[in-house]
Amino acid sequence: MKHLTLLTLLSAGLLTGGCTYYQVTDPDTQNTYYTQKIKESKSGSIAFTDEVTGKRVTLSEHEVMKLKDRTYREEVRAAKGE
Repeated sequence: MKHLTLLTLLSAGLLTGGCTYYQVTDPDTQNTYYTQKIKESKSGSIAFTDEVTGKRVTLSEHEVMKLKDRTYREEVRAAKGE
């Protein structure tokens, strides 16, 4: 199910041609990440660079939610403590 959701989100982003913004949650730790680009491996894990920390993150378990531009920017600012 999570893979279908991610593929649907990625496809929608490609079809619209604009920037796509994602909130990614690790269900095990409840850590939340923000990114504009997600790469999915054949095994179903995803890799991305977190906008807040600049660190490369790879997750095998994940929840992905597409965000609007304004919401994304507000969430990133809040996560950075700005």
